[in-house]
Amino acid sequence: MPDWAFSNFFYSEPGLNRASSIDNKYYLHTIAKTVSSADYKNYPFELFYLFGWTGELSSKDREEAAKELYETLKKQSLEYKKQYGNLPKITLINT
Repeated sequence: MPDWAFSNFFYSEPGLNRASSIDNKYYLHTIAKTVSSADYKNYPFELFYLFGWTGELSSKDREEAAKELYETLKKQSLEYKKQYGNLPKITLINT
């Protein structure tokens, strides 16, 4: 498989994205759909998010992506708390 095909297979926009906004030709959309179908009560597709990053395996890139994910989740959690009065339940799944 050419490199471009492999990267397109796993593609997701950088940052936090609703799974429903990712084209169903991408593997990450399929993962979200599968998890949601298997346990919709805990993982409703409408509330399923994916975090896109470069995918580079260097320690520096992985650390930067982890920091970005942390900051994004912190910000979203505080906005959720402000709106609903409590923190959201967040489950991370590493693929």
